[in-house]
Amino acid sequence: MVRGRGLRRLHATVRLPWPATPGDVRGHFKPGGALPFLAIPANELADSHADLSELWGPAAQEFRQRLFQALEPQERFAIAEHFLRERLRCGHLPHSAISAAVGMLSNTTSVSAVAAEVGFSHRHFIKLFVQQVGLPPKRVGRLLRFQRALNTVRTTDLS
Repeated sequence: MVRGRGLRRLHATVRLPWPATPGDVRGHFKPGGALPFLAIPANELADSHADLSELWGPAAQEFRQRLFQALEPQERFAIAEHFLRERLRCGHLPHSAISAAVGMLSNTTSVSAVAAEVGFSHRHFIKLFVQQVGLPPKRVGRLLRFQRALNTVRTTDLS
């Protein structure tokens, strides 16, 4: 199952029926990072659930079967890494401007300034950003700055 949520927009979870052993394999992608693995625009999964078979086709069933047969967590991670690497070779890489923009948005509130810096019109930048990240750039910037503030509070010694 793949579901969209928050800044870590896409969580990939494969549930396996082990009664005594945790059987979930979860992957968290950075903003814009899920595109090569899912091969559909991130905004199509925003605030929704999709079965992995809807995204990967027959490869999802093979992935589940191999995970189910694995006995050790290390083996499950190796299987997951193998399947993700295979998807990466076939997938579409995110636009380098979007990766750069995510970094810039953590330091500025001006989407127009970021769009100009990466060389896109405001409208085109927002459209491409939403397709690849799943959220509008202004919201991503807010979330990144909020996360930075939380990390600052957590790491500040208040004693």
